[in-house]
Amino acid sequence: MRKILILFIAFSFSLSAEAQLSKFLKKAEKALLGDGADKVGLGLKEALEEGTNASVQKLSAMNGFWEGPYKILIPDEAQKVVSTISKVPGFTNVEKDLIAKMNEAAEFAAKEATPIFIVP
Repeated sequence: MRKILILFIAFSFSLSAEAQLSKFLKKAEKALLGDGADKVGLGLKEALEEGTNASVQKLSAMNGFWEGPYKILIPDEAQKVVSTISKVPGFTNVEKDLIAKMNEAAEFAAKEATPIFIVP
């Protein structure tokens, strides 16, 4: 009987502590997020949209990748193939042309991918 009473008291304290913790967490959430949570969320969303739009505008412009720090180069794995092909007559500019085409494709892709990053 004594063990049952001890278990009941421990269980009661456990429920009381859990209820108090739950109330504390709800108060903390309200204090941190409160009524301004929507405004903060909207502000962050707007800042992300503006940053995305500015980045897309810059990168999708003509030579946006080619002339910037984001220039796409030929991967090391493909360099051997490109070097070999460039020795064939008529393909001496293959490396330059390939890099230009990859960067043009990236400019197009940046513009096309915008809807992925901006959620209505």
